[in-house]
Formats: sequence, structure tokens, C-alpha cells
Amino acid sequence: MKKRILNLLFFEAFFTFIFGVFVYLSNANESDTVLSKTNLKNMNAEMSSIAKKQLEVENNIVSKFPFYEQILKGYERANLISNQFLYSNFKQNFLIPISTEKNIYADQNFRVLIRKYPMENAEEEFRRRMELFDAIYRGLEGTNINFSVYAISGLYTSFAIFDFNTEITSPYQYGERFKQTFWGRIHHDYLKIAGFKTYQKYFFKTDHHLTIFGAYEVYKDLLELLNVKQRPLPKSFYKVMGVQFRGANARTAVINDIFDQFYDIEFELPFEIYLNGEKITYDEISKKNLYHNGVFSLDEYANHYAEYFHSDYAELEYIFQNDTNRNLLIIGDSYTNNMEHLIASHFDKTYVIDLRHYEEAFGEKFELREYIGKRGVTDVLFLMSANNIYFESGSIELY
Repeated sequence: MKKRILNLLFFEAFFTFIFGVFVYLSNANESDTVLSKTNLKNMNAEMSSIAKKQLEVENNIVSKFPFYEQILKGYERANLISNQFLYSNFKQNFLIPISTEKNIYADQNFRVLIRKYPMENAEEEFRRRMELFDAIYRGLEGTNINFSVYAISGLYTSFAIFDFNTEITSPYQYGERFKQTFWGRIHHDYLKIAGFKTYQKYFFKTDHHLTIFGAYEVYKDLLELLNVKQRPLPKSFYKVMGVQFRGANARTAVINDIFDQFYDIEFELPFEIYLNGEKITYDEISKKNLYHNGVFSLDEYANHYAEYFHSDYAELEYIFQNDTNRNLLIIGDSYTNNMEHLIASHFDKTYVIDLRHYEEAFGEKFELREYIGKRGVTDVLFLMSANNIYFESGSIELY
């Protein structure tokens, strides 16, 4: 056992030493900058000066050492193996840190990558969100609008968290408190996740988004929440062959050992679609047909979720040949991308708004009451991650 520990520590120390030497040598001459595939996937238009400096250093390393990426992967692999060994004797429910700087953790079997969200100010943020939804509701008074809010629970807002040793004791409390506060005014529900096995089915192993299996469960919940009498579409799932999806958590932690298979649900109902008011074909925003023919990016960190379903847009409008006299407005985030067409198939028109992009696309802030008045909206649904629904630190300014 002692020999095994020494070998393991030597193995990691060796890669750490080599990596440190490369960084030191790269600082000696920073005149040339060469972008590699690894650097390109991490570039950001609004990088801080520190991040830019770090990128220059990394580019110099790549330019001087052609085997840098292979050595880096070796170092990452050694770090992963050492973590597996060091934490193997802990409790079964211990969350293993992968990249604490990026808040990325793994389950005890190293099969699922989990992003940990800060919960220090949860109570204050939740109170402000409640005030916000109260204001939105009051702004809709007198319109006869059916107002619903659905939170897509994650690990930290579901019973799945009980499979781990954390400080959270009542993860569903926010959904239940929301219901109690707005009883009779706002219809509210959230995704039920009974345990970690369910979480693994509903969410990608390497990404924060829902798999098609989780999206289908949300879709069924929404039919009930929105009082849709039609039966849900049948469960006709299929595998998109050849795709290995390494999502946002894998990209953030630069982990390629863990990846997801990709699935979808058969959907052949005809519809029209408009992007920011312009009529388009679905193929213009989704590459599903290309994927079905085996044509897709082979970059190991390609964002197949966005490429296959679609990216985030300010406004999408779906038109189905129904006769329901109901038009739905969804205020959503990227979690809606793989399910909005399913929900839209039960309404005449469905508008999907992403507030993060609306003002840039249309040159003005989104005004809810004005929007629904112009488009004959009968139902308003806020459909987002629980983080965006319940907590002010969510990435979306709702109003």
C-alpha cells in the first residue's frame, strides 16, 4: 500500500514539475502567440487583462512544445486518478472536488460532473425573487392571463442532494414556499427528483442541461400545470449515433474521460417558425438533419446541445395548426431549447423569449403587458432553472 501511494504521488509530482517548467520557460519569451484548439475553446471576447495574459502564456507554451496538449492531458489524468485514490476511503456520499476554482465536483464514482452553486445568500435572494414575481403578477391584473411558473430543479434543489454530505437539509423548500405564497394567483410546480439515480437520468453527466428524458418529464408536468387536456406525445426516444457530448462542466474542468451519449424524441408534427419576427425553416437554427446523417463537429468539446437543438435567441415563434384559441408565451433560458417544440404543439401560437438577448435584438427592453396585448397571449409561463427562478444570483434579470 505504501509503495502504491509513493508511486502515485511521484507520478503526479512528475507531471506537475514538467508543467511548471513549461510555464517558466514560456515566460522567458512572450513575443509569438499561437492559438491552439484548446485555447480557442476557452476564448472570450470580454476577457480580463489577467485572463489575456494567461492566454498569451498558454499560447507560447503550445508554440514551443508540440506535445504540450498530450502532457497537459496526462497531468489532468494523473490529478483525476490521485483524487480518486485520495477520496476512495471517504464516505460513500462525499462530493469530490475536481476544480474548486470553477466549483466543479464529481460523484464518488467519477461518473457525473456537478457544478456547485453558492448558497450563502439564498434566503435574501429568494425573498427578492418573491417580491419580483409578486410585482409581475400585479402587472398582469385585469388581463385574465393564466400565469404559471415552473422551476427545473437541479441537484441542490432536489432530494438527490441527500445522497451527498452537504449542509442542505430541505432542498425542496423553495418550491413549496413559492406555492404557498402565491396560492390561487400563480400556478407553480418544479421538477421532482427523488434521488441521484433519477438525477443521472434527467441530466447530462457533463452538463447542467436536461437530457431528453428529463425534458420529457418537464413537458408532462407542464401539460398539467397549464391545464392542457390533450395527452402527451408518445415516448419515442432514439439515440443520435456517434455523438460523444462533453458539456459545460466537462469543458470548464477540461475533463474528457467522462462524456454523454445523445438522445432525442421523434417529432414529426408540421409547424411554422419565426426567428425575431422573420420566417425561417427549423433547419436554419437546428442541425438535427445533419446529425442524423452523421455530419457534426468532431471537436471533443463541441456544444452538441446548442448545435443539435438550437442556440439561445431573443424570440422564437412556433405556429401549429391547432384550434385551441390559446397562445402561449414562454419566458425561458437555455433549458427550454430541447422541449419548447413539444409544449408548443398543444397551442396555436407559442412565443419563446430569452430576456438575455431581447434588448440587443430589438433595441428596447421587454415589456410583458404590452407584448401579450399585441400578440393575443392567453398563457404566460416562466420556465427556467431553479437557480434563475428562486435566486437573484441567477443569470437572468427577469423584469
